[in-house]
Amino acid sequence: MSMKLLTFLMFIGFFCSANLYGQGNNLKAKLLYEEAEVAYSENNFEQAFEKAKKAEELLGNWTPKTGYMKIIALDELCNYTTLEDRYTKMQRKEVDRYMKYVNANEKSVDIDKVKRVIKIEDYILFLVKEDEMTENVEGKKSWEKMQYADALKWFKKGADKGSAFSMYCLGRFYEEGIDVEKNVETAMQWYQKAALKGDPNAIKSLAVLLFHQNSGNKEAGRWMKILTEKGDKSMYSSYGLNLYYQNNLKEAIIWLKKGLQFEDELSIYSMEALGSIYLGLNNTEYKDINESIKWFETSANKGFEVSMFYLGYIYQIELQDYKQSIKWYKMAGDKGNATALYILGSYYQFGFGTTIDYSQAMDFYLKSASLGNINAMTAISVMYKDGYGVKKDKKIANEWKKKAEVASETN
Repeated sequence: MSMKLLTFLMFIGFFCSANLYGQGNNLKAKLLYEEAEVAYSENNFEQAFEKAKKAEELLGNWTPKTGYMKIIALDELCNYTTLEDRYTKMQRKEVDRYMKYVNANEKSVDIDKVKRVIKIEDYILFLVKEDEMTENVEGKKSWEKMQYADALKWFKKGADKGSAFSMYCLGRFYEEGIDVEKNVETAMQWYQKAALKGDPNAIKSLAVLLFHQNSGNKEAGRWMKILTEKGDKSMYSSYGLNLYYQNNLKEAIIWLKKGLQFEDELSIYSMEALGSIYLGLNNTEYKDINESIKWFETSANKGFEVSMFYLGYIYQIELQDYKQSIKWYKMAGDKGNATALYILGSYYQFGFGTTIDYSQAMDFYLKSASLGNINAMTAISVMYKDGYGVKKDKKIANEWKKKAEVASETN
């Protein structure tokens, strides 16, 4: 065999193997992309991003298809309220690359996809613009050095130039009384101005203040919803609770459960709210006692006495299991729940789930009365009047009756 022929055959062999390798990679990339789509549909956004990224690596180049998948996966993970968010940093690069492709191929792009990417780009550009503004840069430097008077001057200049971030910072100065007289109303005015310009921190501060003024506040809910759309997961629980207080139970369930995926200081309240929804005291549409117990127990195990009380109530009223009811009421009572202590007193007075024990009943009534429970005061009066476990004493009975009347008038 001639040298030329041998060389030619080696070249053909190399070309074929390289071509087959390339085809194999293309197939693997296609399978990975399909897996990314499945992961995205199942809300496994981290996995969707990683599979789309690996598909690109196998192909050896970026494609608009994999690029878009990475963007929408990151969109579910990003917190567009700060450029310091890890996913937002990644998203900036992905969006920049995708928009360069769009600008170079305007006639062949999917308009709906482009609209979604542009919306994401707007979130990021807003943060970048505010972050780079001189007044904000200098104001933050002064703030970090605790030179609050200088920071205030810079943020006032920034606000005069229309900076939403500067307006938000002025709101903080007035809300916390830093170098100015504390004034929550003025703070809310600044937050409102900044929120209308899209500042996410101002939106959060305004929503929280409105919520604390009135649980179930519709305006607070509107601002909270905007933040959830920006990917602020810290707002999921707040938004869910606000919907719960508005009695929008269907949506409340969705957002409360979403919030519990990212445990925070509101988690026990979210669990308690879910327990209440499934208990169905005010609306039986979602009543499910087993679900209610599950959520109340989860909250109670974290020390929340309101949930302990409700568990006592469920076992008393719904399930007539007084042994369990006593257990949970005692736990709530140990946490200072006056109503639970009063109910325990009545259990021991009348023998619900236990033997009659007037001494125990009196102990629980006294503890409850010391916490201001009017029913407990009345019960003590009756016990002295009729001599249950104590010597009859009309004077003491009248004293407790008077205490109950005074407490009732005060309340």
